[in-house]
Amino acid sequence: MWDSNALDLDGDSDYVSYSLYPEYRYNSQGTISAWIKLGVTNAYQTIYTLGDNGSTNNYLVFQSSTDTGKLSVNVNISGTSNRIDTLQTLNVGEWYYVAVTSNGVNDTNLYINGVTVPITIFSGVEGKWFDDISGTAEFPCIGALCRSSIASYHNGLIDEVKIWDRVLNATEILADYNNFLNAKFVDNNIIDAGASADWNQIKINSNEYFSFGKEMESNVDGTATFGELQESNVLFDENLVDLWHLNNNLDDSKNSYNGTWSISGIESYVDGLFNSNVADLDGSTDYITMGDIPEIDSTQYLSVSMWVKGDAFSDYDGLFQKYLSGTERFTLQLGSGVNNDNPYVTINGSAVYSNQTNFFVVDQWKHLVVVYDGTQSINSNKIRFYEDGVLVTNVGSISTIPVTLNDLSGGQTVIGNDIHSTGRFFDGKIEEVAIWNKALSEDEVNNLYESQAGKFYGLNLVGLWHLNGNANDSSGNGNNGNFVDNNYSTGLWDTFAGQFDGVNDVITTNLVPSLSGKNTISVWFKTSVPSTNQIIVGSQQSTGSTYRAYIGINNGKLAGGVGTTSWSTIIGTTPIQADTWYHGVIEWSGTPSLVKLYLNGVGEYLGTKPSPVSDLNFYVGANNYGGTASTFFNGKIEEVSIWDNVLTSDEVLDLYRKGVSKLDLNIYSCSDESCNTKTSSQLITDVNNNSWMNLTISDSNYLGWEAIFGKATGFEDYNAGSFFVNAYVKDVNISYSS
Repeated sequence: MWDSNALDLDGDSDYVSYSLYPEYRYNSQGTISAWIKLGVTNAYQTIYTLGDNGSTNNYLVFQSSTDTGKLSVNVNISGTSNRIDTLQTLNVGEWYYVAVTSNGVNDTNLYINGVTVPITIFSGVEGKWFDDISGTAEFPCIGALCRSSIASYHNGLIDEVKIWDRVLNATEILADYNNFLNAKFVDNNIIDAGASADWNQIKINSNEYFSFGKEMESNVDGTATFGELQESNVLFDENLVDLWHLNNNLDDSKNSYNGTWSISGIESYVDGLFNSNVADLDGSTDYITMGDIPEIDSTQYLSVSMWVKGDAFSDYDGLFQKYLSGTERFTLQLGSGVNNDNPYVTINGSAVYSNQTNFFVVDQWKHLVVVYDGTQSINSNKIRFYEDGVLVTNVGSISTIPVTLNDLSGGQTVIGNDIHSTGRFFDGKIEEVAIWNKALSEDEVNNLYESQAGKFYGLNLVGLWHLNGNANDSSGNGNNGNFVDNNYSTGLWDTFAGQFDGVNDVITTNLVPSLSGKNTISVWFKTSVPSTNQIIVGSQQSTGSTYRAYIGINNGKLAGGVGTTSWSTIIGTTPIQADTWYHGVIEWSGTPSLVKLYLNGVGEYLGTKPSPVSDLNFYVGANNYGGTASTFFNGKIEEVSIWDNVLTSDEVLDLYRKGVSKLDLNIYSCSDESCNTKTSSQLITDVNNNSWMNLTISDSNYLGWEAIFGKATGFEDYNAGSFFVNAYVKDVNISYSS
């Protein structure tokens, strides 16, 4: 289960034994649970046993009995059997969660799939447990009845065997069952209010653009989790000194150090990141001054973050600086020569510089963070560079960086210039400049990048069609579609999907394949006729050589077309089942194109094809064959998204996993710092990203929460192993009053 291994036992001689004298042999009460899949039901099959290897008459065995696979527990004490059976039987070839509890006095319960089931007393009495066994050398086994002789071998699979030293109640048993089905990965996160608090609201930011079990978020019709840094964001607010968004103004959103333009012409703002404007610097006279910022003076810690997009790079162009005179300065600028596409930091004449290949690329946004920590012993640790959230390890240095920045009071702080010298103006766009008087950690830098950039929406999404009752493009690029039949029906995630009849239904768009030679197409689809060749999204020239770029179904398998060869040559391996939702991705880059095809996050094809040069619009639900719709799709289409870039295999897999998963939160108030004693709890299901949710739990000093990844609407029958989506929940905001 869960994409992992399990014990596969042959029913003849296979079992696992453990060391003698386990500590829990003295326990007078407890719980045992496991996941099992029976190969047969006509024999005693042991799940777990604790037996006496000096006798055949002392043991506790948790098993399925010969009576058509009924679940059973038997505590044999000096030859006296105390056996409790279920009335319910287990089937061959099915996974079951099974559990037994005993209070050690007079009560035994058996559970199947998280629910207590009726029992019958086959012999003896209820309530017996480990400490009732008297033996000289007790030892545990999985998969066989272990005592002085071995018997009752298990035929089938066993996974996740657990033993507790207490009786789990029915709610806990059900939670344990559900947690394994739902794949819970984030657990026992505790907030200390310092005093009794009235817990008001909670908000989760997954730092991704695709909420769990929901459509991709966008800046048009969704709640964007990416964007500008908020000065009230608790994750990044600590020691934040200044924040300039540079959105049509130079205001300091955190402090009072508003900037002024130092230019020969007019102030220049252009379209930038995050659906906002950005300062555009001309590389000859433009820069921004913010005056004397004292927090930069005489400090051992400083972090500077900014987004940079260069139109051209020249030696030592300035990015950010506080300058007093001579060598009295802190300067973040470009390097020189072959390194003028890398960041370079000068402090009082000493320098550390990045040697990264293509740190900055012309006409491409990059996130830069520089961290100064004067307490470190070597230059490469005193100045750390981060490119798009990743630490740069290839660095060089000149002289020794001081342990403390000089007192630069009376100096000037600038963006886009090195005023220490002449002609060092930056040519390009700068956005989201932030300063902290602390050394940001590697995790904080990575979270900062992800919270702003987004892994999936990214900076290259050129089309996004949710198909929720319309064919509007939600990427913000204006590529709205025209649905010829305008037919919609129930889709994934409690939303709508485009319904296509396979005859003449098609959505036409004005988006063409990328001239850069890079594209990714992602789509969710379901068809009732997988044996029919059909195209989901496509563009193809019919004149001359038939250049093409599309994704569809061929011979009952996912297929795609890139270049001039027949589209059936790019074909997957997994048969498409009728009336089942799938996630399909095709992407290509380079000349000739490296083509990748994915089905449900797993690679189905990798190879090279002649590069696509089709200049025709993409159609959804059919191929655009020279301006005429053809090879129509029969079924439902959801969440069509196209990038002017290629996604990594991990990003494709995460797109799929986030689509089939939903996020639940279990919130609880606690009376102790470890939350061993919970005073109230609240379950919030199908959590929305970046939205405040009201809390109804009782007042307490401590609040704990756990994230549970479950099955999204439309994917209830999918294997639980699909729901491993890593620890995406990184930014948790809690509102409370004390």
